[in-house]
Amino acid sequence: MFLKNLITRLKGFFLIGTIMFCLAICIHNRASAHEWKAPKDAVQKKNPIKSTKTSIDPGKKIYIQFCADCHGKKVDGNGSMAAELKIKPPDLKNRAKYHSDGDLFWKIQNGKGEMPPFREELQEQEIWNVINYIKSLPE
Repeated sequence: MFLKNLITRLKGFFLIGTIMFCLAICIHNRASAHEWKAPKDAVQKKNPIKSTKTSIDPGKKIYIQFCADCHGKKVDGNGSMAAELKIKPPDLKNRAKYHSDGDLFWKIQNGKGEMPPFREELQEQEIWNVINYIKSLPE
């Protein structure tokens, strides 16, 4: 009887430990999406361009031209140049779930580290189109 109770308790501890481990991974993945913070006013900025085909299609073309080498054609962080970078580019489909359009806009426009700023290369509407393209992708 004692052994049976001990085994049942050990199974319970193992199950609880497994659940806590999975939760820790989920929390870490969500938290790591917020390591690079844009200013609060930028985060709150709303996308003035509706997410429609007339925005998404040009956004895809711009993304492929300016972003895919690092972030990948599948927007998964596995671009042809990703291996050469010190910090692996993020999976933008996943990352976009945790960021406002304004936050993404600010980061694309300003860059950080190996992520170049696109302030000079892209007009504001083009950046919004890229954001609409990224956010339109299925998970």
